[in-house]
Amino acid sequence: MQVKSIVIVNPRAAAGKVQKRLVDIEAAVSDRFGHCEIRASDETGGVTRLVFEAVNERVERLVIVGGDGTVNEAINGLADPSTGELMEGCPPMVFLPSGTGCDFARSIGASGSGIVGALADLTCRTIDVGRIVVTDGDGERVSRYFLNIASIGVSAAIAQNVNLGSKRLGGKAAFAVAAVTTLFSWRDRKVRLRIDDSFDEELIASAVVVANGRFFGGGMKVAPHAILDDGLFDVIIMEGLGVFKFVMNSRKVYRGEHLDVPGIHSVRGKKISMEPLDDMGRVPAEMDGEHPGFLPVECTILEGAVRVLAPWSRTTTVGLTI
Repeated sequence: MQVKSIVIVNPRAAAGKVQKRLVDIEAAVSDRFGHCEIRASDETGGVTRLVFEAVNERVERLVIVGGDGTVNEAINGLADPSTGELMEGCPPMVFLPSGTGCDFARSIGASGSGIVGALADLTCRTIDVGRIVVTDGDGERVSRYFLNIASIGVSAAIAQNVNLGSKRLGGKAAFAVAAVTTLFSWRDRKVRLRIDDSFDEELIASAVVVANGRFFGGGMKVAPHAILDDGLFDVIIMEGLGVFKFVMNSRKVYRGEHLDVPGIHSVRGKKISMEPLDDMGRVPAEMDGEHPGFLPVECTILEGAVRVLAPWSRTTTVGLTI
């Protein structure tokens, strides 16, 4: 029997809960799509490798199970290792959230309904992909892809600390604890930010968020107007974000009502570049909660680069036409 769906999982996602649910996951996917095959890896880069192999087997669809880190590895599996470019003719992807943050799942209507609910009412949409070029720890320039959000500054430092700490309390609690502890020692950094040909400024920034999706940090609606298929990033600039300001406005951020807070504003564009302008050490960058390197950073939007099967009717993060 030909396998039409390959399910790729990170068994260590959600503090190991995915491993315990593999039988249920296989049953739910088989009920929805027919016979499937599960492939698992908890090694760094393992999901990327499994996705690349599955694409070259000409499978009809890929089902990705895990959190935002797994989503990030999966999208990078669509890239040809020899060229670094996304391959053509890749199968559509289904994302079943099971991890610490699952923020991308919130943007595609797949969160909060369980595995069976996330597989219901699926339609296929073509959405944008972000490409980020950073400087890695060895000083080399590296390129990666992201589906949800990339950021620099304190948000990237917080993401690093979330990954180093315990995630057993869930994404929201893990991020809140890491945010407060990180902000106590964080110092804002002077950077030059350029967005297309319309924005070129030197900033003393706490964070700059480059958003394709709307959510990060375990449910923070940081980019409330971001659209996944409009060919644009929403860039959220945050200045003077200390512990007090974060605590006082955290509810607004979770609700997406923070863009009127002094020191926070939004710009839209296709190409974003950032470079450091001080000598206070390296400025960290993150993408989908993972840490690829440091400034200088370039982000470019790739329009309509990947097909995603999702319950799009439950979200407003895509345009009106199919």
